[in-house]
Amino acid sequence: MRYGVHPVPSVHKTKSSSSPTNSQVSHPPVPPIRPSPSPVSNTCVHRSDFVLGKPFAEKIDELRKELTEKKASGMVISMLDEVAWLLNLRGSDIDYNPVFFAYALVTADSTTLYINDAKLAPEVHEHLKDVKIAPYEDIFGHIRALGEGIDAESASGKIFVSNKCSWALTLSLGENKVCEGPPTPRFPVCAGLLLGLG
Repeated sequence: MRYGVHPVPSVHKTKSSSSPTNSQVSHPPVPPIRPSPSPVSNTCVHRSDFVLGKPFAEKIDELRKELTEKKASGMVISMLDEVAWLLNLRGSDIDYNPVFFAYALVTADSTTLYINDAKLAPEVHEHLKDVKIAPYEDIFGHIRALGEGIDAESASGKIFVSNKCSWALTLSLGENKVCEGPPTPRFPVCAGLLLGLG
């Protein structure tokens, strides 16, 4: 038996004249680009303090006391059921859920609701007369400015956020300038309780 190097057959094939060219290959049509759907803007309603058990101003005062005890400078409320519960409002932006798209920011001296103003009827504006109303998209710029004034090395002055808060909100504040979780077990209520209260 002879051992030696045998030539390797070429892997290149001669292009057949019958092979379709790129221009001849049919491609599926590209679907037209559709614009993003418009944000839902269903109107919010105010539920009676009697029905809900407590005025929203009282809830905010209790939250501020807890924040003071924890030496925090505020709280970003991003969960939809928490925003609805805190302000005694209900909405219908999500089917079968009495919630609406919004954020809330509570600090020692102010409460701001970030929402599409078209959702708020005159009577809701009257209900929220002591609450600042800001465009929904402004939350990121506002909390970024708030985070710039927080000393990341200090144990006090930080902002509470939900442990389900979006990463975008956390980064806007500064990852080392937040405390996760509610400042008190009484806040927030569960969505089931919110549903039960109407």
